[in-house]
Amino acid sequence: MGTFTYGQLGQGSVIDDRMLLHLQVVIVTQLRRGERFLFRCDMDEHIRSAESFWMSPDIPLRFAFDRPTAATINPAWLAILAFAAATTAGLWLIPEPVDLSLDGAAHREPELARVGT
Repeated sequence: MGTFTYGQLGQGSVIDDRMLLHLQVVIVTQLRRGERFLFRCDMDEHIRSAESFWMSPDIPLRFAFDRPTAATINPAWLAILAFAAATTAGLWLIPEPVDLSLDGAAHREPELARVGT
């Protein structure tokens, strides 16, 4: 479990490392564009708190991961999270989508990129 910390007072939430990695990509992308949005940490079983944050490029943030290992990025998940961030409801902890192959077995998207954490 990693930690997302936001603001000068160090408010934050504990979030699964894999989810936190995908959130980091989406949040940093949105903020680099100067976009502001709501981030809600209250809709997933992978967290231990229920909080909402107004995301702004002017407010400091930190992503701390428990495991310093490389993880694969799921582009489908990034697209879903980015779409949510652009809505009036804001970004929230959407579970990772699974791909159902023709034989019906669920598995994650193929590895397209590696990101060190």
